[in-house]
Amino acid sequence: MLQTTRVLTPMALAACLSLIACGGGGTAFSTSGSAATAAAASTAAASANAYAISGVVTGSSTATLNLTGSATASTGLDSAGNYTFNSVVPGNYIVVPAQTGFLFSPVSRAELVSNASLTDVVFAATANTGPTYAISGTVSGSVIAGVQITLNGSNIGSTVTDLGGNYTFSGLIAGTYTVNAALAGYSVSTPLIVSVDDADSTADNFTDAAATSDAITFTPVAVLAPAAVGSAYSASVVQATTGGTAPYHYQSGALDAGTPPLGMIVNPNGDVTGTPRVVGVYDFDVCAVDSAGQTSACKPTSITVVAPTATQPTSPTTPTPAATESLGASPASITAGGSSMLTWSSTNATSCTASGGWAGSKATAGTLSISPASTTTYTLACAGAGGTSKTSVAVTVNPAIAAVAPTLTLSTNETTLTPGSPSTLVWSSKNAASCTASGGWTGSKAASGTLSVTPTVTTVYSLSCTNAGGSANASTKISVTAATPAPTVNLAASPTTVTAGQHTTLTWSSSNADSCTASNAWTGSQADSGTRSVSPAATSTYALSCSGAGGTTQVSAELTVNAAAVTSVPASGTSWVYYNGNFDWPGDYSFVASPNYSDTTGEPLSGTEDIKVTLEGAWGGWLPFAQNWNFNSKPYTKLTFALKPTVANQKWQVFFVKVGDVPVGISLDVANYGPAPVVGIWATYTIPLADLGVLGTSIYKFGIQDETGLPSNSWYVDNVGFVP
Repeated sequence: MLQTTRVLTPMALAACLSLIACGGGGTAFSTSGSAATAAAASTAAASANAYAISGVVTGSSTATLNLTGSATASTGLDSAGNYTFNSVVPGNYIVVPAQTGFLFSPVSRAELVSNASLTDVVFAATANTGPTYAISGTVSGSVIAGVQITLNGSNIGSTVTDLGGNYTFSGLIAGTYTVNAALAGYSVSTPLIVSVDDADSTADNFTDAAATSDAITFTPVAVLAPAAVGSAYSASVVQATTGGTAPYHYQSGALDAGTPPLGMIVNPNGDVTGTPRVVGVYDFDVCAVDSAGQTSACKPTSITVVAPTATQPTSPTTPTPAATESLGASPASITAGGSSMLTWSSTNATSCTASGGWAGSKATAGTLSISPASTTTYTLACAGAGGTSKTSVAVTVNPAIAAVAPTLTLSTNETTLTPGSPSTLVWSSKNAASCTASGGWTGSKAASGTLSVTPTVTTVYSLSCTNAGGSANASTKISVTAATPAPTVNLAASPTTVTAGQHTTLTWSSSNADSCTASNAWTGSQADSGTRSVSPAATSTYALSCSGAGGTTQVSAELTVNAAAVTSVPASGTSWVYYNGNFDWPGDYSFVASPNYSDTTGEPLSGTEDIKVTLEGAWGGWLPFAQNWNFNSKPYTKLTFALKPTVANQKWQVFFVKVGDVPVGISLDVANYGPAPVVGIWATYTIPLADLGVLGTSIYKFGIQDETGLPSNSWYVDNVGFVP
């Protein structure tokens, strides 16, 4: 919180606004706009349970203010350096100013918004071109998030740990700092004294635990002895400490309660030490912590920093230091014939003299390229008012390495071409100084590459690569052949004329062909040569097309098919079976058989006296008797019948029913019992009763059933009988 208990002199106020006077919030000043305006903004924000954080940045009008914590936001400054974060809900926040090329004091401010707006979060900025550093660490123990961390010393700041217990102060100049951690109700480990020189300081860690209940009473020195700018200072801030468990350590209080002068810190032993840099009156709090971690109430103290006085003793004259120099070689090791670069510089020197591998007067700083024939030491002596010093560096010279002969590969992605086709040469060489082509190509070539070529005749491409160590040669040959001829194809049928139901053999061959395809009376992919047995139902043409790199050739062969003669002469002793127009088993077979004859003599059927079977569904057949027959088959060994199909690839099944009404059947194999079925052609089939499983048995029923599976299919049956 901004304090209003002290009034600065004009000198102190000017110093405070310059960058680092007043130690942060410890001295009264406000530059954030009129009090009436701030109060009105606070009242309006509070009415909506949302508040504002505002302030001023002196020394800059272009800095950016970043807000983190219970909410995040960024804002800039108006022309007077004022800034405001509006609509801020209650919670913990950290305000951090940022601008490239500037230092800020404080580097950050940890603020708590509860039931009112904050109007005094002020910062001072000053230009800076030197390096800056960071101090960071982690709090571990009972509670790690929300622990307040305070920075004092060469700069000031406050922050709180994140959910992982981490904190960071950035934008710090080199110097000495104290870092302490505090959390109400918890004891925290001893403050840290951190010196930042030329690198960030990390792992500045703390641990905490629940505090004990023993009270500590701490009484500080209310007003410390004055300090002077530029003079080292040391004084104890401790007047008395009681309660708790000794020994004690001491730390400065929260940033809002003020800070020690910039450049000074509160040591853990209670001494305020350092060298102040800015005139001013500094109010700040100091707290005592016992060995169990119990913290006292923080109490105020004050110190005044005055300007240096004329009577202040001056430092004794410092003796002029002796000259120093540095000398290096890059590289420090070379191959014979190579070179290295000597680089040197000096301080407090007025002249330098070389010896060893070089000689003569040298400038106090410079570079020189050298190429020694053997390992050589170079010495440089530099002199000044404070004395002379000398240093040396050795350059190691290694024997030259004999040149390695080059390697070479040369190939092509296509070694055989037809005229006009391209191929790609690919080559690669190592350790080559130059490469020269010959043969099918000429001229200088790179050490590696590719080249598309289109030779019209067989050609050899050669390449030679050389260096001081020798040469390497390689060649590749591209053969150019004539264009591939079109395929030749031969196809023939033997015999070329057959009777329906008979077979013939197709024979074919080809050359210069990659694939062959059949068409017309046969189909599908075929080998480039082969044979095939065929049995067409009618005169047919067989075509064959073969393709290759040279094109496509098609040939055909015609096969003449004559109708088969119908033989109606029955075998001697045949017992004929006729149809009486009725069927039983109606649930098993769906068909209509239309008899167109009335012969009951047992003579062979002929002419139009046959039976047409039309299926009502996809399956069915012909059952010649309507009653149990009880036919004695012992005098007979075979069943014979004639069939005429109406569709291609028609199949039938013959089955019998023996005593006990148990069906026994086989699928008719036309290859074993007769010719292949041909549409519209009668064919006779004879099946041994032994194959049917009814040899020498009484037969109650038998039938011939279509297995083609075509609904409403029609076919014909005739000359059905048993043969001895």
